[in-house]
Amino acid sequence: MPRGEGQKNISQKVVDAVIAVKIINPGYGAKGILDAIRTNRKAYHINGDRVPGEGKVYDILKKNKDKINNRRKELKKVSNEIDGPWFVGSCLKYNIPPAMIPILIELQQVERELSEGLHDGVELTIRQCRWIAFLYQSVTASEILKNRWEPLQLKGRVSIMADMYAKREQIAEVMRQPIDTSDLDLLFSTDVDFLKLWLKTFEPEQYEKDKEASSTFKPLSREVLISILGMNEITQENTDLFNEGLKNQYLAQTEPREAGKFDKLLLKQHPELQPMIDSWFKWIEVNGKEDILNG
Repeated sequence: MPRGEGQKNISQKVVDAVIAVKIINPGYGAKGILDAIRTNRKAYHINGDRVPGEGKVYDILKKNKDKINNRRKELKKVSNEIDGPWFVGSCLKYNIPPAMIPILIELQQVERELSEGLHDGVELTIRQCRWIAFLYQSVTASEILKNRWEPLQLKGRVSIMADMYAKREQIAEVMRQPIDTSDLDLLFSTDVDFLKLWLKTFEPEQYEKDKEASSTFKPLSREVLISILGMNEITQENTDLFNEGLKNQYLAQTEPREAGKFDKLLLKQHPELQPMIDSWFKWIEVNGKEDILNG
């Protein structure tokens, strides 16, 4: 049986959370559902509850198949408009201030440029724009945030915040629960890692995978590095330091800010590692790294 945090005494709140994740993310399997719940406990109102194993999740989905389908149909009627593309005319209905229109058009253009080449493209939704307008006024009124962020960063940061708040609102709607944003609200008062919060919100399965990879990382031997990098002068000290940096690349997926600081410090103190790093990236471009790191 797959491992879980408890197979018995699964609370109704956890059952509701499993159902909610499946409604919002139809393509998620049991593992994806569990990862979403574990990384966003507050969003799904299960802070202290036991989380089941994958087998139990499949049981929950099977028993509640009709409920999931019916609830998805209900929500589709409500969300078709608010989760559809934003346009200037929608500002009237959703009370988005006229002063926000130039900013929203600018952000929408950025989204389109970033998504260029994608089959479906990416458009700002009305829900996102409503949150951008709401948060932008709050952020620009905050002396703490205005002093912490560069002016050019501010719009992008607000857009990222809006994505997370919009997602939290969707979860609350599906679960018929009050929206709890207390963890996201820390963005206003403390120097929280934006990217980490975004990854936990939108890429929970990958976040958990990288977290496990970081904790189970196996260092490469000096002989292996000499072989793949073609550098006979590699010392054991260089090997140990290189492995610290390599492990940090996995950490960068779950603790991006701390990992970034470590990388800068490592290269500042040991610039002799740069040729090894350059050779490593050239090697993985051709060969990939999963096989060598997984033994």
